[in-house]
Amino acid sequence: MTAVKSIFPILLILVFSSWSGVVSAFSETTDSNTNSDYQVISENSKWSKLSVVSESDYKLNEFSGIIHSPFGDFDPLKDVMPLGPENLYDSSALSRTGLVIVQSKSVDMTDLINLIDFYGYPIIDTIPDSALIVRLPIEDILTSKSELEKSPSVRWIEGLPIAWRVSPSLVDFSGRGGHSLDLDITIASDLEINELSELELDMNRISDSSVTRNVCDIHLCQIKGIDATWLPVLAMDGRILSIHESSIISTHNSNANELIGGNIASTSSPFNLNGSGEILAISDTGIDADHGDFNGRVRAIYDLFGPDNSHQDRNSGHGTHVTSTLLGDGSGDSNSTGIVPAATFHFYQLEADSSGILARWGSLYEMFAHSYQQSARIQTNSWGNINLVGEYSSDSRSADSYLVDEPSFLAL
Repeated sequence: MTAVKSIFPILLILVFSSWSGVVSAFSETTDSNTNSDYQVISENSKWSKLSVVSESDYKLNEFSGIIHSPFGDFDPLKDVMPLGPENLYDSSALSRTGLVIVQSKSVDMTDLINLIDFYGYPIIDTIPDSALIVRLPIEDILTSKSELEKSPSVRWIEGLPIAWRVSPSLVDFSGRGGHSLDLDITIASDLEINELSELELDMNRISDSSVTRNVCDIHLCQIKGIDATWLPVLAMDGRILSIHESSIISTHNSNANELIGGNIASTSSPFNLNGSGEILAISDTGIDADHGDFNGRVRAIYDLFGPDNSHQDRNSGHGTHVTSTLLGDGSGDSNSTGIVPAATFHFYQLEADSSGILARWGSLYEMFAHSYQQSARIQTNSWGNINLVGEYSSDSRSADSYLVDEPSFLAL
């Protein structure tokens, strides 16, 4: 608490000055690789042309006029805008952050997006049904807002309330000293490279000082042990898009082959669907790399997103189990052959050997991007959070963002 109190005046000064955008790419932490000699895609891989192709038309949904906020749905031309609780209200939010909600007059937001692009304003996010979060220049905020209001493609525009950027599960903790929180902070997408370094320094000053690695990448800051007093301050920071409680993740099991019908596909298809020539990625607890079912097919094992430098699967064995379900070649038991026994793969370990606790450093976006760079086009992640079930979390956003940016990548 003493350290938190001592830095509070510093950030308060920063908060009541104009925040500009912020973000930087950080160098990856050193990874440990277990490389196999397999580097060439198998020549047995074959592509087939679909014999029947048909076009389908899908109508757009009807325009509802409704905006879905964390504090209730509303039509801004008919209803009062929900601002959230008083302990997360900032009357100067617009001039401090430049963030506005711009609602389209149609479900087809092409005209609105073209208008925003014409002015050169960055689009930060989308709000259902038909609205965007846009950053306007702080030095000319009222004129910029007025110009957009006059456009025939704009139905409504207003400043983004700071409470909307805080997860409902954290609202009750806002400003309450003595409560230590672990947070996932999603960073605004328009931030500059040097500014992320500044943000990370600020986060390090007010959080658990025992964390020795980078707490931010270009998409996510993972903050440990921050006092809840800081929630309103973080919500007023224009560099931050959203604040969620950190995910507590655990392994998820299923009878994958049977559930997805893989066994039926492999027996009924005229093709040899065994994964030959494909490169997969797996993130899980750890892996017994010398398992007989994986001989010669482990391309690499990475620890750059894990909590320690060991890939041993010494606790639950979940990672080895999942990998065998997917990629086991049946050497140990022919009745337990995996779904794609001829594919090669690389592995990301996410378990702390000492405790068996599952943890991940960095965003899913960064992990998927790294996986893609290692030639994988499919990645399986047989784990999930247990404290944010059903919530559109920072991990949800991060995964969606990457799959939009790289549509040829499949995350499971």
